Amino acid sequence: MEDMVNDEITRLRAIKVLKLKIHPDKHPKKESAMRLFQEVQVFIGMCEDKIQVGVVNEDSTMKSKKNDLGGKDGSTRTKDSPSQPQKSFRRDSCQPVNYPNSNSLSATDTRPAKESDVRLTADALNFRVSQHWPELNTISYQDFEIVNPNDVTAHIACCCVNARGTIAHGKKIGLSYNGKKYADNLNYSTMEDYFKAIGNGGVRKIRGVQEMKEELVTNGPLVSNAFHLDPEFLRRLEEKSPYDFVSSLAGNVHPIMIEGWGQTSFGEVWIVAPFQTNEKRTFIPFHKFDIESECMVPKSNFNQVPWQRGPFFDHDLSKSDAWRQIEVGQFRVKTADLERLGLCFPPGEGLVTSALKKTPFELRNVKKIAHSRSCTLRDVSWDIDKKKWAIKVDFIN
Repeated sequence: MEDMVNDEITRLRAIKVLKLKIHPDKHPKKESAMRLFQEVQVFIGMCEDKIQVGVVNEDSTMKSKKNDLGGKDGSTRTKDSPSQPQKSFRRDSCQPVNYPNSNSLSATDTRPAKESDVRLTADALNFRVSQHWPELNTISYQDFEIVNPNDVTAHIACCCVNARGTIAHGKKIGLSYNGKKYADNLNYSTMEDYFKAIGNGGVRKIRGVQEMKEELVTNGPLVSNAFHLDPEFLRRLEEKSPYDFVSSLAGNVHPIMIEGWGQTSFGEVWIVAPFQTNEKRTFIPFHKFDIESECMVPKSNFNQVPWQRGPFFDHDLSKSDAWRQIEVGQFRVKTADLERLGLCFPPGEGLVTSALKKTPFELRNVKKIAHSRSCTLRDVSWDIDKKKWAIKVDFIN
């Protein structure tokens, strides 16, 4: 029995089965169901504190954060260990190759690869999208001054799209959607309107706690469009953090963006993104204030949306993602493609001058244009064997 308790996967599955059996939604006619469920939540939290285990979904994230000594396979090395040569990307082989005089880079993708992995992470006691996708820490929620309720809807819609665009882009975005621009447009009034306008194709409804968790783990933040801002809840909240909600909406629906969930001594809570600050998050209990009754996300995964300003040099980089992590890249193009490369630089500035001046441009995957990186031209040479031009670039970010 002790081995089963210490086995985190077994324990989490057992907790899930228990919660499903006693969940209030399955016992709507029993008034004591909610109280029993909350008491069990508290008891589970006390047990977890005593066992003192980590959270399942943070394992991979912690590996990627253990300073820069961690290898790509999760192994560690000492500071005295010799660094590996930098890997450079060759377009013809679509694989990294050793490039001298550079430091090695590694990348860790913490996104679940299998459905079973998604469900296991969704069963974890705590989860936050910014831990899953660290690039989300680059987003600023200070958009514009809120004047009327429609401004709130536009602001939350843009925050969700910008967050999901950051996930698609894989790093800080240079282009973002501003709520003020869309709030002033009289053609838009609902969350569905804004998602159709800026969400690249419409909305997708998310139903129920489990589906919400799996959506957060798989694709990122989601919007609760029916959250009822209870006046008493707001009053208690404003004593500690006065700017998390728009007080004029007290007693009415207040759209919010959900970033994750957690476990407290009072039960499970949703982690709500800050409204116009980056410091504090609000915790809202499960099944309170209609928070789960109408949740939605944009239909698009934003992989075909540009997130930088350009100028862009589009190239087929779909056979490998190595170019997204390295410092020096190399790929081959036809002679006609050199004309497109020249258009990335100011008029009258040739390729040699651009290389010397390190004029930046965006190298972009033509098959997935959300993926791009800023770089400067290092060298252009003719590959006599491949009968193509070899382009070398230095990546800036």
